[in-house]
Amino acid sequence: MQVACEKCSVSYKIPDIHGGRMAKCKKCRHRFVLPIRDEKQLLDWASSCEWHRLFRFMTKGGAKGHTELIVDQLIRIYETRRWAEEDRVRLKNSEEKKVRKMEEKKNQQAREKRRIRNKMQRLSQLESLYSLTPTEFEIYVADIFRAKGYEAFAVGGGGDNGVDVEILTPDGKKKWAIAQCKRYAQDNTVGSGAVRNLVGSCGLAGVQKGFFFTTSSYTRQAVETASKFDWLTLYNGVELVKMAQKTVAATS
Repeated sequence: MQVACEKCSVSYKIPDIHGGRMAKCKKCRHRFVLPIRDEKQLLDWASSCEWHRLFRFMTKGGAKGHTELIVDQLIRIYETRRWAEEDRVRLKNSEEKKVRKMEEKKNQQAREKRRIRNKMQRLSQLESLYSLTPTEFEIYVADIFRAKGYEAFAVGGGGDNGVDVEILTPDGKKKWAIAQCKRYAQDNTVGSGAVRNLVGSCGLAGVQKGFFFTTSSYTRQAVETASKFDWLTLYNGVELVKMAQKTVAATS
């Protein structure tokens, strides 16, 4: 085919096979799109070429010189492919967004895992737990369950109705258990009254499990009361530290 530079009008003879590509004038260095003169070839090319080539062809005036009928057909092909391309880009962006969210969640979980592991290692001795405030002790217990894969939150405070920690299923959709936490001195034991209060709190919360954690120990009456409920577990200070140590070992 014979083509002329749009800027300086220098003429060139170029094989038809290069139609649809970009050319550069040797004289003025102007870049222009090469036409496709054969109408059937043009429509077939527009239907199957890479999208960026068709986009460039249409926006650079490649359809000039053809009849109105061919231009209309070409525009229909172009619009159909443009819609498909926009859908493809939206889907790609949506998938990439999902992947980024999954990566962010994975990285967040890894950071949380390291934080809890470091905390458990730092507080690996019973004596170190006595330095915690009651609120910090509740958070410490919640962290143990988080390290085990549950969603757990310290919720203690005024009007907590005997619930210091709420433990949800791993997917975070259902409350699974509650815990009562007492950061007591070694000589300050937990009595049966506190255990009965936890039993009542579990009933009100409608959970499957109940846990009582203390840095001290329990009276004989408290242990006997707890033994009547197979879903209730007591942890004294020594047992709590062992639990934390096992959790650290399992997550290392």
